[in-house]
Amino acid sequence: MTHRTFYIVRHGETDWNATGRWQGQTDIPLNDLGQRQATALGEYMRTLPIDRAISSDLSRAYQTAQFATVGHTLTIESDPRWREFNAGQLEGKTWQEMNIQYPEVIEGMHADWYGQIFPGGESRLQLQVRAAAAFAELLADGRGGHVAIFTHGTTVRVLLAHLFPEMFSTPNSHPSIPNTALTIVQTKGDHLSLVAAPHTPHL
Repeated sequence: MTHRTFYIVRHGETDWNATGRWQGQTDIPLNDLGQRQATALGEYMRTLPIDRAISSDLSRAYQTAQFATVGHTLTIESDPRWREFNAGQLEGKTWQEMNIQYPEVIEGMHADWYGQIFPGGESRLQLQVRAAAAFAELLADGRGGHVAIFTHGTTVRVLLAHLFPEMFSTPNSHPSIPNTALTIVQTKGDHLSLVAAPHTPHL
């Protein structure tokens, strides 16, 4: 049986995280705290036998990957399918601003968390489809026994719901994913198991 471990990592903090602004696919870099978080993550990940790294092409994820893989001789593979969901016109706004400017969108999101398509963007279901396809490709190609994936909070949550629907059957059952938290998934043949979500020994 083939044993593989996937370390699925949310990026470090950005200024928009700190001020509660939706980032979506707007390319916001790590702030100072985010860089420190990613550096601490890298110290922890030195202890792990990482032999492959894939990242969202957005800078906050890719920068996190660069900090976190110091000590490993790796080429970071960039894949836009691991981006955050595209929130369209709501990107850059706080919850308060969205509730005032887009109340019908927020109401629709609460009614259909997965299916609501954000104006100028996509739905979380569309995000789930592309993230699940990217993960399925990693499973199928068999490259890497200990694979690190650097991505985004909502991306992690919808992927978990796809992989483990019996555990995450509703949006509110999804775990909170702090900045630089790891979600650890292991495979044994065709069987997947969730080892930890979230895992934050470095914070």
